[in-house]
This record gives sequence, structure tokens and C-alpha cells, in this order.
Amino acid sequence: MRPTFGREYIENEFQRIGDGLSEPLTVYLIGGGAMSLRDLKGATKDIDLVVPD
Repeated sequence: MRPTFGREYIENEFQRIGDGLSEPLTVYLIGGGAMSLRDLKGATKDIDLVVPD
């Protein structure tokens, strides 16, 4: 069974990744991950990000 990722997991991972960056980075969370982050969905099976150039 594949793991799922809820709001708490997503928030913690973004914080952990952000703590390791030396400068700001803009990313857009889309799909089920965005819905989970806003508590519109319990969890998602993957994390979809858009990183602009």
C-alpha cells in the first residue's frame, strides 16, 4: 500500500526543506496536496509541485 500525505506531513516537509535553503524559493503546491493543505481532502497519495523558472 502506498503512503498518503496529509496536511501535517506537508507542512512539516515544507518547513524542513525551507530550513535547508540558503535563499527563498517559490513553489506552487497543486492537486491533492493543495487540497490536503487546506483541509479539503484528508490526504493525498503524491505531492505535485510547480517550480517556476
